[in-house]
Amino acid sequence: MSVLLMLINMDIVTYIIIVISILLIILIAIFLAFSLKMFNLIFKINPNRNIHELTSPDKKQVLKYDKYFLNNPNFELWELKINKSTNFYAHFLKNNSHKYFVCLHGYKGTYKEVSLHAKYMYDNGFNILMIEQRAHNLSKAKYTSFGYYESFDLQKWINKIIEYDPLSKIAVFGFSMGAATCLNIASFNLPKNVKCLIADSAYSSTKEILKYSISKKFHSSIAIHFIYFSILFQCFLHKIPISKIYPKKSLKSSKLPVLLIHGTIDKIVPFYMLDENYNSINENIFKSKLILQNAYHGMGIIVSEKKYKEFLISFINKFIY
Repeated sequence: MSVLLMLINMDIVTYIIIVISILLIILIAIFLAFSLKMFNLIFKINPNRNIHELTSPDKKQVLKYDKYFLNNPNFELWELKINKSTNFYAHFLKNNSHKYFVCLHGYKGTYKEVSLHAKYMYDNGFNILMIEQRAHNLSKAKYTSFGYYESFDLQKWINKIIEYDPLSKIAVFGFSMGAATCLNIASFNLPKNVKCLIADSAYSSTKEILKYSISKKFHSSIAIHFIYFSILFQCFLHKIPISKIYPKKSLKSSKLPVLLIHGTIDKIVPFYMLDENYNSINENIFKSKLILQNAYHGMGIIVSEKKYKEFLISFINKFIY
C-alpha cells in the first residue's frame, strides 16, 4: 500500500526515470545472457560431443584417420603441466632420429585428423608429436582461445622436445585452428631447433574468421554486428585477446621458412586468406605456397595426395636433414 501511495505522489519525470532504469537493467541482463550463450557456443568445447571425420558438404571428400598408424602400440602419452590443476597431453611416437614433426589439429577436432600427415612423416624418419590442444579431448580447459594461449602451449611443447633431445630439429605443422596456432608462434623468439612452419588452411585473423562465420549464418548486417560485438565483449571479460590472434601480423616478423597450403573451394576458411598470410611474410624469408584445386577445407591431402606429400617432404627436407 505504501509503495502504491509513493508511486501516486511521484512526479511524472521521476516515474519515467524509474521506468527507463528498469528497462535498461532488463536489456543489459538480456544482453549479458545472450552474449555469454554465444560465447560458450563458440569457445566452450563440449567434451561429450561426437567427433566424426571431417567431411565436405557434398560428402565427396573425407579427411580420413589412419587407424592402423594410430593403433601403433609404441605411442607414448606425453604430459605438459600448465598449473597445479591443469595438464595437457600429446601423443609421441619415437623414430630414433633427431627429426621431429609436431602436429596440431583444428577447432573442435582431434589429433586423429592429422594422422595421415603424421604417418607420412614417420615413414620419412621423423619422430611424431601429435598435440591435443587446450579444451579438446584429454587436454581439459574451460575454453579454447583460437590459437592465442595455444601458441604459448605450443612453445612449451617445443621446449619439452628440446629437453628430451637437445639435438632435435623440429618442423611444426598445423591444420585450420592448429595452423593459426602454428603461425602465431612465428613472432616468438624460438629456439634454433625449430626449423620451419607448415600451415594447412590457416585463417589470417581470428576477428575476420569470426565475422565471416557469423555472416554465413545470418544475412542481416545488424544481426551480424550485434552478435560479433556481443562475442567480443565476452572475450574481453574472459581475457581472450582475439585481436592478438593475428597470423598475418605474426608472419611479418617471422624468421622461419613458411609453407602455406590451401584448397581453392574451402568454405570454412576462405581461400583469399592464403594470400593475406603469404603476402605478410618478409621477402627475405623463404616462403612457399601449395594451392590445391577443388579441395575443401583441409582435404588437400585427400584430393591431391601425391602432390601434397611430395611438396611437404620437399619443403621440410630443405631445412631438416
